[in-house]
Amino acid sequence: MAIDIQREPSLTDIDSIHHHRPVQSSLTKHRRISISSIVHPDSLKIVLPTDEVTLKRHLGLFSGICFIVGVIIGSGIFVSPKGVLQETQSVGLCLIIWIACGLVALLGALCYAEIGAVIPRNGAEVAYIKEGIGSVHKQIGDILAYVSSWAYTFILKPSGIAILILTFSQYFWSGIIEECELSEELIKMTAIFAILMLININSISVSIANRLNIIFVICKVLTILTVIIIGVIRLGKGLFLIYTKFAKCIGTTKNPLGVALAFYSGLWAYDGWNSLNLVTEELKNPKRDLWLSIVLALPAVIILYVLTNISYFTVMNKATLLTSDAVAVTWGEVVLGPVLRFLPILISVSALGSANGSLFGAARFCMVSAQYGYLPEVFACIHIRRLTPIPAVVLQGVITILFCLPSNIDGLIDFFSFAAWIFYGLTFVATLCCKFTKKNAERVISVPIPLIIIIVLISIYLVLAPVITSPNIGYLFATIMILCGLVFYYPFVYRKIEWNIIILTIMAGEYRGVIDLHGKNAVITGASRGIGKEIALTLAKEGCNVALLARSRDALETLAIECSKNGIKAHVIICDMSSKQSIEDACKQISHIFQNKLDILINNAGIAGESVSAIEEKTPSGKDVVDMWEEVMMVNLLGLMRITGRCLPMMKESKHGAIITISSLSATMTSGRSAQYHASQWGVNGFLGSIYEDIREYGIKVCSIMPGFVNTPMIHDDKHKLNFDKCIQPEDIAQGVLYILRTPYNVCPTEIKYRPQYTPYLK
Repeated sequence: MAIDIQREPSLTDIDSIHHHRPVQSSLTKHRRISISSIVHPDSLKIVLPTDEVTLKRHLGLFSGICFIVGVIIGSGIFVSPKGVLQETQSVGLCLIIWIACGLVALLGALCYAEIGAVIPRNGAEVAYIKEGIGSVHKQIGDILAYVSSWAYTFILKPSGIAILILTFSQYFWSGIIEECELSEELIKMTAIFAILMLININSISVSIANRLNIIFVICKVLTILTVIIIGVIRLGKGLFLIYTKFAKCIGTTKNPLGVALAFYSGLWAYDGWNSLNLVTEELKNPKRDLWLSIVLALPAVIILYVLTNISYFTVMNKATLLTSDAVAVTWGEVVLGPVLRFLPILISVSALGSANGSLFGAARFCMVSAQYGYLPEVFACIHIRRLTPIPAVVLQGVITILFCLPSNIDGLIDFFSFAAWIFYGLTFVATLCCKFTKKNAERVISVPIPLIIIIVLISIYLVLAPVITSPNIGYLFATIMILCGLVFYYPFVYRKIEWNIIILTIMAGEYRGVIDLHGKNAVITGASRGIGKEIALTLAKEGCNVALLARSRDALETLAIECSKNGIKAHVIICDMSSKQSIEDACKQISHIFQNKLDILINNAGIAGESVSAIEEKTPSGKDVVDMWEEVMMVNLLGLMRITGRCLPMMKESKHGAIITISSLSATMTSGRSAQYHASQWGVNGFLGSIYEDIREYGIKVCSIMPGFVNTPMIHDDKHKLNFDKCIQPEDIAQGVLYILRTPYNVCPTEIKYRPQYTPYLK
């Protein structure tokens, strides 16, 4: 029977070469590449960090509640009342819309809380659509997730932040300049300055941005409470007035489809109900804090909003409110008198705080999109010291500045809401899909299926109704922008042409980029133990989906469970590399589970055979020597050739991939009593060198790692001769695999030799 993963030559083979210095990899395990590690000052060569670089879990329950409240309460409650009343034409229906919008937001947030527990990743919509809908149909999920990534990164998030920033600028100067008409240029320049300030804050420190958000929340809640308290006092003086307005005006609107436009303005005020899902990976206790923050924050916001609107209606009639460009300021003119100038400034602080939280979340969305390969990899980078996603923050800030150039806030609200509810609806569909495809996933909260169907239908209504009743060029523009994203999907995502190749080539004339392994598909043969097992675990930690091949089902299933803890898909495939039929069956399974798209093949399975002189007829165990030779050649060479040949077509179409073979130093020498092993390893290197010439133009790397003594079970019989601590460790080989995968696109390290730095022999 063949023995998995035996690589090193005999002790006598290595004795003459162990004094040479090894080629060692300086790579260490890390999930994200730091921004400071991408470009060396003197060139564009990669300088990888020495520690794992990830976003830290710094948000507790209180911070989570403040984050949701801070993002939701921004400009909407101060701008949207006019839009809601204009479409409803009645005080009563207006208040009903505000309550209904809050309930819709709460239901949507609960759906997000459920799927956020099933798919505990940053990025919200892009992660949920890809993995939720993708669990039903991988390709459709991938396309829809890409479209959402494109739309949110270049349209929805920046336009939403732009609305908040423009509102900040408008209210800020309204509190300072009383007599003069506000200049459009002044509003725009102030908005741009504010965006640059937020970019700087979110790039410098996560903790500063979080503390600033809490301060903003306190200020805005106090502002709203001031408005509410004054409204309650006025109600106490003339309670019958609000009753009269409410009773006379219900049902004024005759067009039921037109109510969707009122919902747009109202839901814009509640927008941000999904904000905490953007930062799930930064919650200290996501299983508890995600849903609990939502349940505590949303009802509180609904109550604050309804009471604030009632306070508005105690001061202004319908005509006054509809003619107001700044509803809260008009309210303050009547109520506050000489203290008026402080209210607009407080409102501007509220809008700025919401913009800060929105930029914080938008940067995470952008970063996750880049991790999935939907954006250039540079936007997945995290600063190695500050631990902030600086490239993503800067990208969102720059696009927001472009959206600030047109200053029509009402137009931006319609534009934003139309496109947003397309992807909210898709996320609700993803939640529904997970009900069936991920039945066994842990759920802290479970929304009944009928309620999910209702929120999906509401989403469809909110998308179609305004387009049918009030066609607007903004809707066409949003649709065109979304469809334009598909132009980039085929070359950059489906064909996996690296974004960085084009960007850095334009910038510097050459490319020295890194490969983000997240979402890549890898096959590892001989994965049940030793080197193969360590490679599988390492690739899983990097975000690769893995197909684990070996003969031992129990060992593979245990390994698959461990790999899947990293949020990836691990598949167990039983394969005997000495059997032609077993290899063919395994390759069919690989093609099916990865939908004929393979990125990495690790050829690790192999056997050494028995140590016997070629002059002998029988091995020490009684086997025929020639039969033993044939068995070794079948596993080490012919089996490797077969699985490589079957996997190549899965890499050919994408013009991308890597074939990495764990060979042996025996491929560089000969020695007695192991003819079969030397012959097989020489044959492997010859085969790899030949196919490299055939497939190099397809962007597929071919590399052989040739180690000496590796601390695996196969050398433990020599424990009286070897110091295992001085041997090469399996994780060292795994890091070598990462090194190969992260070499620049125009470089292929075809052979790497590994020798122990210090002699492993016991003296």
